[in-house]
Amino acid sequence: MLSQLTWNGVPVYALCMAAAAVISLIVLICGGTRAGLSRAALGLNGLLSVVLGYLGARIYYILAYNVAGRHGLNRIRFFSPYPFEYAMCGALLGVLLSCVLSAWIVREKLSRVLDAATSPALVMLMLARVSEVFSDFGWGQVLTGEGMRFFPLAVTDMFGQWHGAVFFLEALCAAGVLAYALRCPAGEGMRFARALLWLAVTQIFCESLRAETLRWGFVRVQQIQCAVFALLLMMEYGLKKKKNARELTFRLAVMAVCIGVTALMEYALDKWPWPNALCYAVMAAALLCLGIDVQGVLTAKAE
Repeated sequence: MLSQLTWNGVPVYALCMAAAAVISLIVLICGGTRAGLSRAALGLNGLLSVVLGYLGARIYYILAYNVAGRHGLNRIRFFSPYPFEYAMCGALLGVLLSCVLSAWIVREKLSRVLDAATSPALVMLMLARVSEVFSDFGWGQVLTGEGMRFFPLAVTDMFGQWHGAVFFLEALCAAGVLAYALRCPAGEGMRFARALLWLAVTQIFCESLRAETLRWGFVRVQQIQCAVFALLLMMEYGLKKKKNARELTFRLAVMAVCIGVTALMEYALDKWPWPNALCYAVMAAALLCLGIDVQGVLTAKAE
């Protein structure tokens, strides 16, 4: 089992995560230097991102699972060795907070700090997802079809059952979002906004594929969080660019329909006799429409 591999007694997964953090910090320093950010801003943002990213991932899980999910706080471990006891959305919120704090402390423009942090954050996410091959996390449902049981499309568990390797799909999504975001000039916050939007959209889909994730009943917590990210971007840029109320209301209605269809497909996967492939196809189409809808506001000219 890859999840049981160790090196000098240290889990390979932990070593990979540490290496991913170092690589992302190097990307931050190199990219931020080219963008003209000060060493103080880059150093502070890098330090805070590591600390607050970790704390955010763990605290988010505790609040969502132990507190809101009513699983109790008995014998809770603040430093957990298990990757499933952390939340990606919490890590993202921690990194966002680090950007806000570092920009405020060094008196740097927040949009520049956010754009500089976009590439290293996506690199970290991409490498962290790939590292899940060395954990027992990030799997999809058990695959029954023989034609899909091969690496890297699938991985085996401790019982020899084949599961979809959702973490590889998430890594590919992060890489695609990174490539797309880099096409946008840095400095005005648009690189960050586009990256956050499409990361949220793709993550909603990938969360649906995961066999193990944060849930409240059949509701997947981080899907809701990603939808909130998209909504906040819609409202922030809609108000910033002074979009008229009629157009903004229409776009919000489109967003609501897309989210509703996605939620309906989540329900259909459990309750309806529809083929899973059809449910996921409809979900993907709805999420694509959602992303296009929000991006229409991001890229529109100010009125």
